[in-house]
Amino acid sequence: MWEAISNVTLDAAFGEISLDHNRTAIQDQYVGRIYLDDDGNMASSTVAFVPQVDQTFGGTFSGDPSPSRDYPPCEVRDLPWIGNATPVVNGVLQN
Repeated sequence: MWEAISNVTLDAAFGEISLDHNRTAIQDQYVGRIYLDDDGNMASSTVAFVPQVDQTFGGTFSGDPSPSRDYPPCEVRDLPWIGNATPVVNGVLQN
């Protein structure tokens, strides 16, 4: 069964989903922001798009062991999507 789904790509609501060699999803991600609007109400907006994110977040984490309260340790890292995410303005990708 695993072999049968290893090459499947789903066309889902927020983009295509495929599986990596560990059968973990690889999927486009949208970065959101929560803020207070002019009336003081909580609101949200999408601010960026990052394509094809895997369980390692572009190599930032090893994926083994699974993330927990104590792993990975808190440290400053160069994140692969910084500077590479596509901005979203008023719901439109800015290419």
